[in-house]
Amino acid sequence: VSADVLLPYMTTERLGAGETLFRHGDTADRLYYVMSGRVHIAEFDRYLEKGALIGEIGLFTHERTRTATAIAAEDTQLSWIAHDAVLVLCQKNPEFALVLTRLIAERMAENQSVLLARLSAAAKANP
Repeated sequence: VSADVLLPYMTTERLGAGETLFRHGDTADRLYYVMSGRVHIAEFDRYLEKGALIGEIGLFTHERTRTATAIAAEDTQLSWIAHDAVLVLCQKNPEFALVLTRLIAERMAENQSVLLARLSAAAKANP
């Protein structure tokens, strides 16, 4: 996703290394874009870097809650877009909506693979 498409809707935020962006179960009210630094998605041991969107799944769940915890792995600059602005952007820019839909599907598939691997390892460890 090009930051140019998102820029008019963005507000900048900085996190120091180790600071929590959001926790699993928090209200999902913003979509984040990593401008610099790295963010660790704790439950899936995944690192997202410059150019990555974060927090997209929770925005579209019925409960609108975060599905994982995001922590700055180093000093990080983020820009965020409010939930309502994301919806407006999706309506105005179908290409963005498609990119977001694909990202959500890819992340959910990746998350499922991580969880299935953990279940399989646990089943082997405890026959």
